[in-house]
Amino acid sequence: MPTPPPTSHGCSPPPSAHGIDLDRTAVLYMATGSEWPETRLLVEEVMLPLLREHGVRLVQLARNGHRKEDGFTVLDNSRRPERLLVRGPWTLWDDLESVGTVPQQAGTRKCSLWAKGAVGDWWLAQVFNGRPFRQVMGFNADEKGRCLRDETASKLPGRAGLYPLVDWGWGR
Repeated sequence: MPTPPPTSHGCSPPPSAHGIDLDRTAVLYMATGSEWPETRLLVEEVMLPLLREHGVRLVQLARNGHRKEDGFTVLDNSRRPERLLVRGPWTLWDDLESVGTVPQQAGTRKCSLWAKGAVGDWWLAQVFNGRPFRQVMGFNADEKGRCLRDETASKLPGRAGLYPLVDWGWGR
């Protein structure tokens, strides 16, 4: 897929130009308890107003504990989100301390898979129950390896992973 051309006012084309129906779109955010304060502020100043303006659903999720059997929590599910909830019942740091380890910076990124991937997959499996859906991932063009790992790691029936930033060549 080529880089989308800017419109006459210099912005990217609207989502509908890419086959995205915002009424049927959900943005998933997994609260790990380890978000940078600057990220939270930027999301609340820039992204949340855009999501509210366009009525895009934001689903904020978190783990309840170390084990999958502990379950997951929907912290918020709204088309008018007011704030980013960065902490749930069980955080990534709670987990790391409970098993006496530190976050991984390379390799398989098991912390991300545990704190984000498993949580999102739980919600997606409930909502889609095997029906086909597209999951758009925000990996940048310098992260092609993450796309391949994502494709091979996904076990959700009906899922089609899309990586538009990679397709468009958009890096950091």
